[in-house]
Amino acid sequence: MSNHINQQRRKLIKLALIGGASSLCISQNKLNLISSALANEYSAINDYKSLVCIYQRGGNDAFNMLVPLGGTEYSNYQKIRRQLAIAKSSLLPLTETQYGFHPSMPLIQDLYNQGQLALMANTGVLFHPTTQDNFRENNLIPPSLFSHSHQMESWQTGHASDSTVIHPGWGGLLADRLQDANLTTAGLPPTISTSGTNLWQTGEITRQLGVSASGIDNFKFFSENPKDRRTEAFEKIMQMSPGHPLQAQMEKTINISQDRFEELKRAIKSSPDLTTEFNEKNPIAKQLRMVAKLISVREQLGMKRQLFFVGANSWDTHSNQMEDHAELLTLLDDGIGSFQETLNELDSMDIAKTKSITTYTASEFGRTLSINGDGTDHGWASSYLIFGGAVQGAQIYGNVPSMEIGGENDAFEANEAPAGRFIPENSVDQYGSTLAQWLGISEKDLPKIFPNLDNFKIKNLGFMG
Repeated sequence: MSNHINQQRRKLIKLALIGGASSLCISQNKLNLISSALANEYSAINDYKSLVCIYQRGGNDAFNMLVPLGGTEYSNYQKIRRQLAIAKSSLLPLTETQYGFHPSMPLIQDLYNQGQLALMANTGVLFHPTTQDNFRENNLIPPSLFSHSHQMESWQTGHASDSTVIHPGWGGLLADRLQDANLTTAGLPPTISTSGTNLWQTGEITRQLGVSASGIDNFKFFSENPKDRRTEAFEKIMQMSPGHPLQAQMEKTINISQDRFEELKRAIKSSPDLTTEFNEKNPIAKQLRMVAKLISVREQLGMKRQLFFVGANSWDTHSNQMEDHAELLTLLDDGIGSFQETLNELDSMDIAKTKSITTYTASEFGRTLSINGDGTDHGWASSYLIFGGAVQGAQIYGNVPSMEIGGENDAFEANEAPAGRFIPENSVDQYGSTLAQWLGISEKDLPKIFPNLDNFKIKNLGFMG
């Protein structure tokens, strides 16, 4: 396992501990002041909206997800991709474009052609608008490009990775401002993850709540494995004298977590019976079904704004890509398709309107246009999916990179491999800002949430209604 991945794991463990004992670092009075200052503007929100992030861990290959159909562009693609090229006859065409989806994406193709799904092309981690000269001079570019852990952190927070600092994620900063729109009695956060701890949902005062996609049955603060280091640390803290600050804070945290768990458990038990079929063996579909259940009980939970995190693993396709990527896209397609059908069912029951729920994909980076044999290497710019009733669908936003190695947007230096790492045209800050504005975040708050946004002229990429 690489040092970078170990660093990320340590940081996430530290994040989990901070989430359980945040007032050890910040006094409760200070938290209350921050909460009061952030909440005033948004407490009057009276409609419902939720944002669902599907995070593709490892770096999705957008060049085989979205393929040009035009003669010259497809020929260039086929020449460069060689044995990894998708046969033109099997691609799924997108209406009024010269592009097609991978053959494993028929349900996503339907959503696009029906106007319920859009693509955001040529997007990635950028701190400033960047040219090929900037890249070659190492000027204003994000540090540690092409590193999973560093770029995952930058994608989710807008900051360069720093081993000494945990920056808040932009999803968590959204939740900080929106939390008082919710009326939950047990203090349930607006942020729920079905895939463990993440940086995206961690704000200055908001901490995500993790739930299992399999259901909510028993409350467990840490692993029952006595050899687990977190369990060992937890037990040592609980054995301290009752007056010790660490012990008192941990006991308080457990009580709060227990209350939140019980409220969530009661609400889920009252959720409506959903008849839409889904594949329980598909981890993406299973997590999205739990998200749909949580949305279905939003009124019982007193929620007006929610942010969900769904994890999709194993997108780091350095080898055996033709088979592995097809399987991954099949899982994504099936999960998104059944989720949308479930949301349609909720809409028909007048429980939640599909226009109030927007789902988007994310991944730390794309992959190279060039191949390494039977796989691809870490790239930079990528294309992402956004779907829901409020999305201005059946459109590709941004310019899909030209199928050309060594062109003006290729972050490539002569005689150095791999080639075909394209410099993004659009930043994650712009992508997130567009979603944030749909959620109701005011223009003046955007730069406080997206630290690089003011470096870009366009603050809204236009894919939301």
